[in-house]
Amino acid sequence: LLISQLIVRENKKLSMWFCSSPSRWSYLLPRLANMALRVVTMTEKGDLAVSHAAPLRLLETLTSPLNWETQMTNDGLQSYLHIFYTYLMKREYFRQLCDIAVWRVPEVYETSNNPPTPLAESLLNLLIQPIIFASSLTDSKLLSSVIDELCIDVLAKSVHTQIRNYILPALANNKLMAVPVEKIISRLVCCTYPDVQNSPSPPAPPLLYSLLMLVSSSIEFDNSQNLCNYLQVVSDLLGKTTLFLVVENTDIDSDVSDEEEMDSSKPVDPVLQKLAEDCISIVNSTEHVGWLLTHVEARCSPEVLLQFSRLTHHLLTAPSLQLHHCRLLYSVVARRQLLRSMWMVLSGLQQDAVLLGETFNNTQAFGG
Repeated sequence: LLISQLIVRENKKLSMWFCSSPSRWSYLLPRLANMALRVVTMTEKGDLAVSHAAPLRLLETLTSPLNWETQMTNDGLQSYLHIFYTYLMKREYFRQLCDIAVWRVPEVYETSNNPPTPLAESLLNLLIQPIIFASSLTDSKLLSSVIDELCIDVLAKSVHTQIRNYILPALANNKLMAVPVEKIISRLVCCTYPDVQNSPSPPAPPLLYSLLMLVSSSIEFDNSQNLCNYLQVVSDLLGKTTLFLVVENTDIDSDVSDEEEMDSSKPVDPVLQKLAEDCISIVNSTEHVGWLLTHVEARCSPEVLLQFSRLTHHLLTAPSLQLHHCRLLYSVVARRQLLRSMWMVLSGLQQDAVLLGETFNNTQAFGG
């Protein structure tokens, strides 16, 4: 804390110190920033909880070298920030900021872009800075790292109201940057997500909910591959999200034994269940269905139709959605040309036709 306060107090000299020995300070400053965050997060649950003011002020100072009195060259600035964020991303930078938000920002009960407290606004700015910087680079390695951490430690944590009702809307509507949604989706295509039983990894509903919040109806996919990626990710996550929806007891076969009935009704976290229900509602909403069909009809390739069919299939399997309430299904039925194209693709799958470079059968195509 004393070091944090000293550097903040002497920030006018920071650029001079840095320029006198760039390699030494490039090594030292990210480690000081990480240490400051650790001091706040590691003592949070005990009686020794420390003030977050000095550590976060240090972080704001170190991530804003343009505000230092003697400015560095552009190359020096780029090199410093690259080293700084590369180091912090490997040490759960986003997770630590979100932990502070959850622990020290009050519950946020209504969705809003306006910060509930000054601390919440400060944390949001610290979250945004590495995204802005990494998005400006031609080298995609740091951006990939930033997006990975963003998905794991921010988007997958929307079970917390501070993230769900403030950070997500503020990211989606931020005027300083456009969230690299297409790059996020591309990274998610390569990842696998756990089902209900796998506890160490984040469950699917929070991540799907966050993705749906970031992908507003105004976004335009500039090619079929980006649309296909979106459909694939939403379909995969939706398939896992439906596992968190509770089946009513009246839907369970009366011939099933009491023991089996209990196994089929394992308790589900009510927050995750509510998020799962919200995801189904968003995917099946008038706005999302209309926007999605417009894109699918405009880029009606076999690859797009396959992923669109999988998404529709997973939506139909949701226990909480009755067939006549599936807006996506009856909207497709009303579009004869689209329905005919989907039928041709699915018929090809049933006949073991080669599609997308692989041989699929019906079970493989819709299973995951």
